[in-house]
Amino acid sequence: MNNRSMGNQAIDYNPDELTAVWMVVIEWDGDKPPTVYYNRIRKMGFTVRGDKSTSPLTRRAGFEGVVYQEGNLICRAESTARFLSGLASEYGARAVSIIRATFASTTMSESDARTLESMQAYFGAKGRRANPVKWCVTCKDEGKSYTIETDKPVVCPNCGSLEINYRQGDKPAYMDQETINPRAVWIGSRFGNGLFESPVLSNDPIDGYTNPPTNPTINTGDQTRIDHLMHSTLIDQLNRLADAKIINRAGYLAALDAGYCVLTKNNDTRAKSRIESIARFFARGGDANELTLITNPLDVDMIDLYPVMGETAIENTLRYDHLMNH
Repeated sequence: MNNRSMGNQAIDYNPDELTAVWMVVIEWDGDKPPTVYYNRIRKMGFTVRGDKSTSPLTRRAGFEGVVYQEGNLICRAESTARFLSGLASEYGARAVSIIRATFASTTMSESDARTLESMQAYFGAKGRRANPVKWCVTCKDEGKSYTIETDKPVVCPNCGSLEINYRQGDKPAYMDQETINPRAVWIGSRFGNGLFESPVLSNDPIDGYTNPPTNPTINTGDQTRIDHLMHSTLIDQLNRLADAKIINRAGYLAALDAGYCVLTKNNDTRAKSRIESIARFFARGGDANELTLITNPLDVDMIDLYPVMGETAIENTLRYDHLMNH
């Protein structure tokens, strides 16, 4: 196999034709890789610079693939990625990671455009910033709320997501009256200030903690999501798990948080996440009979919660599967 065909097999790609690639991310920490390292990757068809008469994007998409950055190699085959990671380590790389990556659309949605406009306005504003004040910031990717001090929140303080709600003040704190249906407590405690928040709940009397509002004011979009959530497959699953004492009240409420966050996502994002979630479920020995690959934009179930809850969602789906089939 000649060098050109090796390069073509390794990293020549068309994003419209491939669903995923292997990325080798290398940190040289300011050191220059030795010449022998460049020689090795050239022999595999990885052109570091390419023909400068064409644009970088053209070179990167051409027959002979081009390294995006000297520390970022893109491969079709996992075996190639593992070889390159070993090669980089052997020649002095400080840290090397291998990542399985999928191509995502770069087309901006209306929501993306609004976010970009808002961020540009904030970062491009001239003059002195306002004095920092206390804000409650809620991340709709994590389903968690944080109290921070800043002039204005723009991202989640923990993960950097732009999918946030925020208002001035502290993270809410309520008493959890366990005699009240958890779904009613969830609605009152999460939307007591108008937008979704993940509060502190306590079973014991604490100064400053109040009972959640019984009839909070909720906008139309969130009310629709709540209606879908309250009539979802997830509610039936949670009720059965709670009745069997497999999950506790805190777990029930956390799952509702995750369910709400999932319902804020577009269907394409949800569909991709669901496929990954089901793959994790099958890998853990789950039964395929109770699951479908199809995403219902008006419904949510336990396996859908994986992007927010991680392995906890898989564990709970496995527990539900065992409960219903044994």
